[in-house]
Amino acid sequence: MYTKIESLERDIERLKNSLNEIECKLRAMDNDANCDHGLLKNYIKEKNEIMSLLDSMSKQLEEEEHKCKSKPRDHHDNASKEEYERRNRMYSSVRSSYLKLNDN
Repeated sequence: MYTKIESLERDIERLKNSLNEIECKLRAMDNDANCDHGLLKNYIKEKNEIMSLLDSMSKQLEEEEHKCKSKPRDHHDNASKEEYERRNRMYSSVRSSYLKLNDN
């Protein structure tokens, strides 16, 4: 399972690859005097849509990274340490009581 940040990074990379492919096609069509202008318009439209999507996903990635950095990381760790210590004390007291009973 991917985290949200990993998923966004993967999607951004795919969009960049798609954008690169479209730009290569546009450069090839730019050199071709007999290119289909309808196809050229579609590629330009697709390029603009991908650039817009890429921009919004990049902003979303920045927000997610900021959330992760601003979150207290060890909040749950501290709670689990406290819980571990509580259980350990309880176990120790029960164990010592049990050992005292069996010593007789």
